Order: sequence, then structure tokens, then C-alpha cells
Amino acid sequence: MANLQIHLLGGLQIRLGDGDPPHFVSSKAPALLAYLAVTRRPHRREALAGLLWGEMPDDAAANNLRQALSSLRKAAEPHLRIDRDEVAFNADAPYFLDVELFSDLLRLQRGQPPAQGIGLLRRALSLYQGEFLAGFHVRDAPDFEEWVLGQRVQLRDLALDGLESLTRLLIESGQCQEAIPVTAQLLALDPWREEAHRWRMLALARCRQTSAALAQYRSCRAILRQEFDADPSAETTALYERIRAAQNAPRHNLPGATTGFVGREEELAALAGLLAHPANRLLTLLGPGGVGKTRLAVEVAQALVPPDPRAPGLAQFDRIVFVPLVACASRAQLLDVLVERLRAAPGEAAPLDRIAAALRGRRTLIVLDNFEQLVECAGDVVADLLALAPGLHAVVTSRRTLGLDGEHVVALHGLPLPHDQADLEEAAHNPALALFVDRAQSVRPDFHLGARNLATLTALMHRLDGLPLAVELAASRVRSFAPAEMLAMLDRPAGQRGDLVARSGPRAALDPRHASMQQVVAWSWGLLDDRQRVLLQSLVPFDGGCTAAAAAAVLDDPQAALCLDELVGHSLLQARAGMSGSTRFAPYEPVREFAALHTDAATAQRLRARHRAWVRLWAGQLPPTP
Repeated sequence: MANLQIHLLGGLQIRLGDGDPPHFVSSKAPALLAYLAVTRRPHRREALAGLLWGEMPDDAAANNLRQALSSLRKAAEPHLRIDRDEVAFNADAPYFLDVELFSDLLRLQRGQPPAQGIGLLRRALSLYQGEFLAGFHVRDAPDFEEWVLGQRVQLRDLALDGLESLTRLLIESGQCQEAIPVTAQLLALDPWREEAHRWRMLALARCRQTSAALAQYRSCRAILRQEFDADPSAETTALYERIRAAQNAPRHNLPGATTGFVGREEELAALAGLLAHPANRLLTLLGPGGVGKTRLAVEVAQALVPPDPRAPGLAQFDRIVFVPLVACASRAQLLDVLVERLRAAPGEAAPLDRIAAALRGRRTLIVLDNFEQLVECAGDVVADLLALAPGLHAVVTSRRTLGLDGEHVVALHGLPLPHDQADLEEAAHNPALALFVDRAQSVRPDFHLGARNLATLTALMHRLDGLPLAVELAASRVRSFAPAEMLAMLDRPAGQRGDLVARSGPRAALDPRHASMQQVVAWSWGLLDDRQRVLLQSLVPFDGGCTAAAAAAVLDDPQAALCLDELVGHSLLQARAGMSGSTRFAPYEPVREFAALHTDAATAQRLRARHRAWVRLWAGQLPPTP
């Protein structure tokens, strides 16, 4: 613990260790200590005498300085450096100075990640207990009082900037409720600070306290008119109008869910955090078909919708628009759908300009679902709209990245798989198993996870790669097949398994692409060129994946590595670090099966022969076994 503690924010308090405050001959002695500690540099004796006793003759001032220094020596001698000409604070001795730590913490938080920045700002602002040397005065020392006033203004401005930064970080990270009392502190320090009124309006509105947010604007207007005979700025008035408009705006057109959301809670929280930051305007959920991109996008968008249509307040977005693109195959079709979904005004202007006009002046979150077939022909539409409408944020689901500046890619893979040795309690919390049990119980209510089926279900989840659609489709079969029978069917050679992971009926007709895992892969297969398809077929003989060098050997193509990267970009391959440090590429199991089914007998025989040749060559290069 610091031996000397000096508190100057909110008053003056000096302590030595755990003892009582020291006694000084006059208030000018602690004033001198505070001055030396804050300035942290040597001062000439005559300058210090003039600072505190400038109204006296030089001899009298010098004598008073000697008495003050004598009093300080008795109280805190190790913390002073005194010689015939100069006096300084000794920063090498242990001490605590609230002003110094306050300034250091505010400086340190700049450039930190939001969570760390919020913590540092809270620590700093907890030190600001009031104005610098509040309530402390010394007589006949105008130069000292002028210095105090300058420090007071400087530290108060630092506190205001810190409170504003904390408010911004809290709102951007979705902690709007915690931002409200911070804005109250801001306004208590400076009730005429218009930015503080705007922050409070925004925090209240984001917390769905619409009436309070609108009342805050009226309070701001009254204060500015009374003190400055002025009205709020255009920026403040525009925020007020946005809050009013949000009360009557349509909230969203998101599709409703008919099943529970299971297994992506961490990703949901991470996506909400990314969207809370204004700079993250383009978010792409990347993954293979059936991995749950659409459901996750809808869930994160739904979390941003105010629940009460009668009093929505100002959510992060004025509206949320879901745009399904499965039927779009061209730029023109994409523009037509956007015109319809965004209710762009009719006119002679180009469709892109009409869409941009419908977006301007509003904070819109648009969910573009199923974009992979439009990447080449219409990716520029997304870039143009983001440039033309500063309030637009886009969440895109795609099996391919858009490759645009500012794109934040969140790659989704299969759900975490249960460990082979997991006990029943641990397995019950596994996302893949939890999803299977939840969906199985919708067709067979008595189904449950137990000791007798744990091992079989664990193996089944691994065979399905944890892909949510595959898990759901398999779970729908428990009304007719036991898990062990499903596993046996999946262990048969490709083409002899039956369509276990498939559905029929109205849901299949609604979206044929997701009627079965084979249909899911067929959609992506249709977007590949011949070279990419042949490379996928060459990976079929590899059980567990292979390196780029192995694929190049079997395919007899030295450029296979680049093509493998393209297939990873199409969300058809997984790239994982191998034991030797090299990257291994493995198709998802439904992709591997589809590629096998679409390989003619002659090609399959040739690829197996090349695979055997490569295995012999690889084995021959291994060092002798000791």
C-alpha cells in the first residue's frame, strides 16, 4: 500500500499510511504539497514563495516558505527533495495521487478493445469524486488560485470526455441500461452540453423508454433557450424525429420460427456484439448448406426487434428487412426483389437509386439470405448500397464470401460434437445431441438420451458432421428407425444408404434445396466449374481428408492447392491443421457422398488407382520403424 496518499478530486485529503491526517501549520503547507505532487518537477524557492505568498515582501514570503517546508518535512520528508535553491516531489518514494492515476487510466483506455476500455474508464471515473480541490481555499494567493482553476477546468474536461467515451462504448456494446446513469453524470457535470443530451436520448430510446427519450429532448430545448436563447442543433432535432418516427414504423418482416433455437447461443451473442458496433456494417455468415446460416441470421435480427409494437422506442435499427434470394439468379432479379421488399417509390430513376432513396435517413438492417449464386454478378450492389446509405447494415448468408471491403466473415461449421468418452451429464449439454433430442421428441415424445443409446447417438452425430440440417432430418426418422439402424444405414457404401437425411411433405415443397442433404449439396455443386468438381471427386478415396500435396498427386494437377482454397470458399471443404502442421482438407460427409455418387465407374476406378499409387509412394518415403 502507498505510504503517502493524496486525494485532490472532490477536496483535499492527505494521509500517511493508516494513521490520522497530518497536522499542518497552515492551509498553504498542504497546498504546497499538492502543487509539487501534481506538477512533478523541481521549482525554485523564490517561485514557490511568490506562488503562495506573493502579496508579502520577499523576505517574509521566503520565511513563510521555510516554515511550510519544515511542517511538510515532519509529515512527509521521504516524499520531498529540498535543497538551498529548489524543491521537488520525490516520485521514487511510494505514494498514491488520485489525479495522476485518473489521467493515466484515461490515457491507457484509448485504443483498447471495448470490454477493457469500459473497465478502465469505470476505474478512472470512480476516482473523480468532484472538482479539483473542491472547497479548499488559501488566502492571499491569487497565483495559486489561478493554477487551481486551470487544473479544475482541465480535469473536468477529462471527466466529461471520459463519461462520453464510456457512454458510447456501453451503447455500442449493447449495454444501454448501464449507459443511462452515466449520461446522468454527464449532465450533472455540464447540463448545457448538447452531446450529453443526445447520448441520454439515445440510451433511453435503445432501452425502449421512448417517452423519457422524447422528454429529454424537450428538457434540452428548454435549457438551451433559457441559457443561450437558442434551439437544439439539427443533429439533436434529427435524433428526436427518428425516435418519434420509430414509434409508428413497421418493425420487421422476419419469418417466424416453428421450432426452438438450439446450439448456437455463443455465435448468437458474438454476432449481436459485432452488429452493435457501428463500423461493422457488412456481416457475412459463411458456411455449407444445412449449417444453420439462415436460422442464426433470423435469430440475431429478431433479438434487435423491440418486443412491443405499441412502444418500440428507438432500437438499434428503425426497421429490419428480410430478403430471401433463393429464386434470384441475376443482378436485375436482385434489384427487383429489393425494390419490392424495401417498398421503394416508383419512378423513372434507376432501380439502385430508388432503393438507395428508400434507405437514406433510416437505420435499416437488411438480411440478404442465400447470396452465393449472386456473388459474381451482383456483389457490387451490396457495396453500392452501403456507400449510398450510411444508415444501412447488412447481414448476408452465403456459401461463399462476397470479397468486399469492410466485410466481416463469420464462418459456421457443424455443431460441436460429443466426445466418445463423455458421460451422460456432459453429453446432455452437447449442442448436436441436444438438437437431435429436441427434434426427435417432436415426432416421438418418449424419445430421450440415455445410457443405452449414448454411444450410438455420439457416433451418429460424428457421421453427420454435426450439420444442423442433417441432424434434424435424421431426428425426424426416429418414428421409424432406431439410432443404431440409422448408423448402420450411413455406414453402407455410397448409393446404398437410402435417403435417410431427407424430408417429404409441405416443408420439402416449400424449399426443395433443403428437402434432403443431397439436394443441399446439389445446389452448391451446380455453382462449381468442371475443374472444381473433378477435384472434389478426387478427394473421395481419402478417409479423413488429405494435404494439398496428396490431392495434387492423385489429381495430377500441381495447381490443386488453389482449387482447394476455392472449394473452402464455397463451404464444401473444411481446412484444418494437421498433426505435422500442414493443412488438411476434408469434404463434409454429405459432400463426399454426393461426389462419389456423381463419379462414373471409370473415373472412380482411375482415381482409386492413383490413390493407391500415392499411398505406396508415401509409405516408401517414411523413415524405418525402430
